[in-house]
Amino acid sequence: MTTSTYISNKEAPGPVDWIGVAHDLAMRDERCVIVFVTDHQGSTPREKGTWVLVSEQKCLGTLGGGEVERMAIGEALDLLAGYKDWRRCDQKFQLGPDLGQCCGGSITTLYEPIDSTSVAWLADAGGLETQGYILFPVLEPDAIPRVMAGDIPENLSETGGIYLLPLVDNRPLVVLYGGGHVGRAIAVMAAQLPIRLEVVDEREEALVEIPPAGNVITTHRDNPPSHAKDLKGADAVLIMTHNHGLDYRLCQMLLGKPGLSYLGLIGSATKAARFCSGLSKEGFNADEIAHLTCPIGSAGPSGKEPGVIAMAACSEIMLVLRSAEINALGKSKKTNQKKRDA
Repeated sequence: MTTSTYISNKEAPGPVDWIGVAHDLAMRDERCVIVFVTDHQGSTPREKGTWVLVSEQKCLGTLGGGEVERMAIGEALDLLAGYKDWRRCDQKFQLGPDLGQCCGGSITTLYEPIDSTSVAWLADAGGLETQGYILFPVLEPDAIPRVMAGDIPENLSETGGIYLLPLVDNRPLVVLYGGGHVGRAIAVMAAQLPIRLEVVDEREEALVEIPPAGNVITTHRDNPPSHAKDLKGADAVLIMTHNHGLDYRLCQMLLGKPGLSYLGLIGSATKAARFCSGLSKEGFNADEIAHLTCPIGSAGPSGKEPGVIAMAACSEIMLVLRSAEINALGKSKKTNQKKRDA
């Protein structure tokens, strides 16, 4: 197995972010290998669907670090160096016996070589994000991956020697109103979290200071409440602008907004009481007002430094989003069971 010094990514790519990078490399006739975790059992560093893209110069993504990642990257480098046949292959690691790790679980990894002949199917995959999937024929090492439109059929099973990769970025969307000191700290942390973050501000100079990351976008809006009024698809919202009046107008637009698992407002208990009183007088009911979290991150460490507030807020949001994900999964299983029983 070869070894190499590589540059790892400094952010948390999403489930399908490898496609564009791999396509660009293939267009330049540069080879790479995409490595997927296709199965995991027991305690493992990462779960099914995790990936790392390996070229001769660098890596994007992570399988969780440690010995598992080192071995997987080494296998990919062997393919790139010509020590193994340039074709699809898979490998199973027993974390205890094979790698000397204490986790006790096992993972199966799939290695998909990518070169100039991969341009067409990568382009197809890039055009079907959020509405398709890729079928990798594991038992046919020389077969081209098949890019399919639509949802994965219920009667299509991976037990038939295939790996199915949905082309969907299911990371929750967090919208942050306010790109000040705390907003910038949150953006830094968000780059390492399994979320998508949109930072909205009326100040262009504030947005320029938001650190760039693949899962962070900035939106300049002269009237942020109009953005909030039209907001759709967000899972969580943080309000922390430079102006309390603007904060209040954003609360007016967002209270009762369907689909929000979390609505947080930066500020003190006094600010929370004044806002809640005003919103109540305007006709918002108790359940709607109770959905507003202020102060944010109260279960985290105390401190008013931007980094401390950001850490506490991100932790709070992730807990709420994870709980919402578990609840949604439970409801989905019950619905599917009812369909099968019908």
